[in-house]
Amino acid sequence: MGIGFGVITAIGQALGSLCARPAMAAGVEPFTAMAVRAGFAAIIFLAATLLPIAALRDRSPVAPKTHLLAWGSAFFGTGLGMSLLMAALASGNVGIVSTLSSMTPVVILPMVWLRTGVAPPKTAWLGAIIAVCGTALISL
Repeated sequence: MGIGFGVITAIGQALGSLCARPAMAAGVEPFTAMAVRAGFAAIIFLAATLLPIAALRDRSPVAPKTHLLAWGSAFFGTGLGMSLLMAALASGNVGIVSTLSSMTPVVILPMVWLRTGVAPPKTAWLGAIIAVCGTALISL
């Protein structure tokens, strides 16, 4: 299920970048474009909660530290990060901007290790190294 949602998210990210470029070139404010993208994503996630599989989710109380991490992620990742992405799409090469923005999961890999205390498998590190090298080659 996680892989399925990951694929759906990746497709949504790609389509969002392709649709954002013409809007940003037309002069839409980056924060407004980010808000529209995030709003659409929120609608999709809310619709996903209606799926029967959503009934299987954990309903235990959430720790305050987890709430803080979620709010921080929402501010920096969605608010600041997507606003900067939209600003970059307004004037940058859409291929380079999209490639660099797709590096987020690779950069997060060490943070996941620090947060969970569980080292990602060697294949994840190998994939991260290949992704960084590929992005470097594309950017050059």
